Amino acid sequence: MERDDRLAKIPLKAKAIAIGRWHQAAMARRGAVIREFRELREIPRALEGFWIVVEACLAHFEDRVITQKDLAALATGTASPATISRTIQDIEAEGWIVTRPSETDARVRIVDITPRAKEYYLSRVEASWQTFWSIAETALETAPKDDAAK
Repeated sequence: MERDDRLAKIPLKAKAIAIGRWHQAAMARRGAVIREFRELREIPRALEGFWIVVEACLAHFEDRVITQKDLAALATGTASPATISRTIQDIEAEGWIVTRPSETDARVRIVDITPRAKEYYLSRVEASWQTFWSIAETALETAPKDDAAK
């Protein structure tokens, strides 16, 4: 049976448990990485800096462009555009990201990662992937027969 077939047959309740466990693990991992990132940076807005680096890495690996305006829109309700702007300036000065004007509109700032950010991000991917896959495999192996999500 192919993996997609196996995943499709997982009962809703097992999926709900697996997703909940993944969120727990991700939050615990995020906390550890943010503490580590904070130690590397020693300046304010560590959470915002970490988040911007992750968003920029994700855009990089998805072969898409992300702008300062995109980041401000994603942060709506969490961080102000001014906070995003200051954080981008800080982490750019520290060598985590680079910004450049758009070729079509000089007012638009494109955000990209540096080799430092790429190395940092990739060094944490394997541990996170192992956690994610372990949770998914457990869901596959221990899926309850009853599909009712309570």
